[in-house]
Amino acid sequence: MQLLICPELFGGNNRPGPWSHLGAMLPNRELLWAILLARQTRMGWGVLNVLPPSDGDKKAVSIPGQFKGRIPVNGQITDSKSSSPYFLIHHGRFLTTLSSRVFDDLASHVDADMITIEAVPELSAFYETACLTGNGDMVGISRPYQDGIEPQFQMTGHPHHLLIHQRLLSRCPSLMKTSDPEQWLDIARQAGARCLYFKVAGVPCDLESEQGVLSVLATEEFTEAETLKSSDLPASVRVVGPILWGRNVQVEPDVIITGPTVLCDGVKIHSGAVVKHSVIGPNLDIACEQVVRNRVLWTQQDCETDDSCKNTSSIETEPSSFIQAFRHWPTLSYARMIKRLADILFSLVVLVLASPIFLVVALIIKLTSSGPIFYPARRQGHHGVEFNCMKFRTMIVQADALQDRLRVVNQVDGPQFKIEDDPRITGVGKFLRDTCIDEIPQFINVLLGQMSVVGPRPSPDQENRTCPAWRDARLSVRPGITGLWQISRTRKIGMDFQEWVYYDMEYVRNLSLWMDVRICVRTVMHLVHQFLKQFG
Repeated sequence: MQLLICPELFGGNNRPGPWSHLGAMLPNRELLWAILLARQTRMGWGVLNVLPPSDGDKKAVSIPGQFKGRIPVNGQITDSKSSSPYFLIHHGRFLTTLSSRVFDDLASHVDADMITIEAVPELSAFYETACLTGNGDMVGISRPYQDGIEPQFQMTGHPHHLLIHQRLLSRCPSLMKTSDPEQWLDIARQAGARCLYFKVAGVPCDLESEQGVLSVLATEEFTEAETLKSSDLPASVRVVGPILWGRNVQVEPDVIITGPTVLCDGVKIHSGAVVKHSVIGPNLDIACEQVVRNRVLWTQQDCETDDSCKNTSSIETEPSSFIQAFRHWPTLSYARMIKRLADILFSLVVLVLASPIFLVVALIIKLTSSGPIFYPARRQGHHGVEFNCMKFRTMIVQADALQDRLRVVNQVDGPQFKIEDDPRITGVGKFLRDTCIDEIPQFINVLLGQMSVVGPRPSPDQENRTCPAWRDARLSVRPGITGLWQISRTRKIGMDFQEWVYYDMEYVRNLSLWMDVRICVRTVMHLVHQFLKQFG
């Protein structure tokens, strides 16, 4: 896939852009591109070409990389060994946290003349969103555990990236004459091209905004920049962190400068001033005792406004910096290794011994009711990864669609649903449930590593989203066929959900071999009692 960047970060605005001055402080402009776009393309993903070139020679300006793709020369596209039919266009105004895998997946599974991609934090894993009713009442919290991609009916914001098919470039050669992504979209629509719009989990960084500039400074290390020797500064000046110094910068005594900070050419910082995580434009004066925190100042008027002293804390962060509440165990511990080996061995034994039961139960289900033999319930497993929790089908077809209508007679509290004498359960299904035979297929999930023999009850996303702290703790381990809550619950009215939370937390907090053995013994005793109870 060919990578192109448009428009250039340097110039193009009514006032001097921050990156033009920052680029002048580095040994060469290509180095600045490499530093900024390494973040964009995950450490040198490919050859990066500026479109159109700013020097007027109609040749692409390339930065060395591992990728070998097509290069536009004089508006033409040369031959290439690239197998992808798409060109990837990065909007030069934005940097995002998207990886190459996102673009590859879309290019492989979507067929369109043009695909717009907008990075939005709301689709990122661990990003919490309040679920509201039409009246504005909160009914829960949604928190995905995997990054998402959502198609859109139309583009709602700036296109951070474009995927353009080669056939569109052949039909519309005028696309190569502009670097404005919005114009690319207009030309494509006028040509009757098929355009699709997607929002993808990620954080955009607007390089024309103060927040975007500070975000890049906070995450990149400009190690090749010229530095000012401490001997050139007064003894009372304190400098902490990476500082990019321009030419003819003057710093008076008793100044504190904390990086990452950029001081452009001709900056003068007067005695007693404090500059923290900021960009100071060329030839600006920072007054005595002035405090500048988290600012980008380009004119002297910016320095004199009240906003120049504010403390801005809304610096963009990547989703990976969000705090995760999962519990972790050492690799060689019981919870990580021994428990998994025991699960594999135990599930193999059970599946071999229960194979005759599989055949008999499958035949009975098919003969007594219409529908599939197995019911794959969608559940969240270890670290929130969803899987199909297998059971023998014990209900009529379309039972899930009837649940909302029956919720008015729900007999348990919290997000669960359970009623005695559920009308959706078949005659054979009641026997399978009472004897727990319906759960034998879950040993297949155990063998696949999606579940464990012992663990918290497997639950769907709609139940987990009601309590974030408890949810993250219980998803630290694989859900189990049996568990501490199942053998300890009292079934008292109004207490079931509280007990569910308590016993799941207790299990994760005190997970051990002895606890699993105790749960298994009590589960076997309960199963024997339930089975004998069916025959009087």
